[in-house]
Amino acid sequence: MKKCLLVSSVLIFFVLTFLPPAFFIMDALDKSPDFTLGIKEAILNPRANVLLKTSVEIALGAAIFSLFLGVPLGFFLKRTDMYFKEFLQSIYFLPLVIPPYISAIAWVNVFSPSGKLNAFLMRIFSLNEPVLSIYSKEGAAFVLGLAYFPFITLLVSSALSNVERKFEEEAELIVGKKEVFFRVTLPMILPFILSGFLFVFIFSLANYAVPSLLRVNTYPVEIFIQFSAFYDERMAALKTLPLLVVSLLSVLVAVYLLKGKSYGSIEDDTGSTNLISLKRGRAAASLYVSLIIFVSGILPLINLIISAGPLRSYGIALKTSLKPIFTSLSLSLISAFCSTVLAVFISYALEKSDFRFRKALDVISILPLALPPTFLGISLIKFWNNSLTGFIYSGYIMVIFAFCALYLPFAIHAVMGSLKQVNKDLEENAKLEGMGFLKTIIYVYFPYIKPGLFVSFAVCFIFSMGECAAVLLVVPPGTELLSNKIYNIMHYGVNQMTSALCVILVLATIFPVIIIKKLFDRNNDFKI
Repeated sequence: MKKCLLVSSVLIFFVLTFLPPAFFIMDALDKSPDFTLGIKEAILNPRANVLLKTSVEIALGAAIFSLFLGVPLGFFLKRTDMYFKEFLQSIYFLPLVIPPYISAIAWVNVFSPSGKLNAFLMRIFSLNEPVLSIYSKEGAAFVLGLAYFPFITLLVSSALSNVERKFEEEAELIVGKKEVFFRVTLPMILPFILSGFLFVFIFSLANYAVPSLLRVNTYPVEIFIQFSAFYDERMAALKTLPLLVVSLLSVLVAVYLLKGKSYGSIEDDTGSTNLISLKRGRAAASLYVSLIIFVSGILPLINLIISAGPLRSYGIALKTSLKPIFTSLSLSLISAFCSTVLAVFISYALEKSDFRFRKALDVISILPLALPPTFLGISLIKFWNNSLTGFIYSGYIMVIFAFCALYLPFAIHAVMGSLKQVNKDLEENAKLEGMGFLKTIIYVYFPYIKPGLFVSFAVCFIFSMGECAAVLLVVPPGTELLSNKIYNIMHYGVNQMTSALCVILVLATIFPVIIIKKLFDRNNDFKI
């Protein structure tokens, strides 16, 4: 039974994540009468070069911006005695709860040519034209950087938790703490920093909704247009190839940098007694961290609440959107549960079993992060839209498949981070007691991996609630999820209805996570 469960979970993972994209690309190449001509038509032309250049510039800008925000935050939160540390540690994830395109909507209210800030500056300085514009490559990089920097903070915090403190202590006997940081600590955490940079680069490169809303044409936008507007599946597949190559290379470099390292640490820091005393700088550090969290997570929400206007706006939004809200919650909860269950067995195969190809699977399990959501959505449609599997294509199962395919890598590595800390002898003792494999997972492993299970479930649920690009493609005809309803009405302008729905989506995401965390915390306290 154990082998059957593990093999089945791995096969499901491959069917969800790799089989549809492979089928889509092979089908597109098969339909190309001349492969060389097709490549030239789709990739080797001036327009394609501009698209790739724009996409890479936005992704690089977002990654660099995230680096400047995320690295200091990770250091201050993990290694210093700054004020309000515990509270700030619990809310720095807030930007991840707000989907990037909702942040974009909020910043449009501020930085658009007719936005609040431009109106204020034009009035103060008696200008005839707006000073700033969010509708640009820089605007897209700004929004994506603010949305994704917590990934870098998480990796830096995890790295600092795993640094062997004895090396730092020995170095401190010879040189000062400042020199120890630059000569000992920084080289040890540098792979995590570079990996965080690469992951933000990949997420930004594949993002469709933010450039689309900010009127910047990128490769993901072009792929979506080729498929949904021109119905050219072959061209959509071919145009994905440059994006896939860049993303796959970035993922492989990140995996190489983190090889053999735990980058899913979610346990409390055991080195908290070795905090750096900031003395007079405690207030400045606390203000810096608070300001970043406020600007990236709290300010956009406040902006949306103000833009939504009176309470009746929420009443109207709820009245017209109860079904999309319920559908989004239901499908996101189901997909998060399915992803977490799958992640338990796949993580076990990677970490605790004698699975023959587990080293290769360890690398492969992270590769789906390189798949742009637009490309994955089209791939799922092509793969499942046939006479045998039409019931999947025309129903909500398609949406669940999309969510699982997109976010299983997060689930797997969140659970694997906890599994690394469980002694294999516990399972041997369970066998001696006559426990089967499933009972061992439930009664022996579960108490130890609860933190990883919560992180897996929460991340998959949060990202599924906010997913837009794949949902726009795979949602069944005649139905709506809250994310694609917001995106669709956004094109009629940022109004009270749009802002109210954005606030509702954020709250509908936050409250279930809080409730679920309370359930996980019961009789087993842990910190993220």
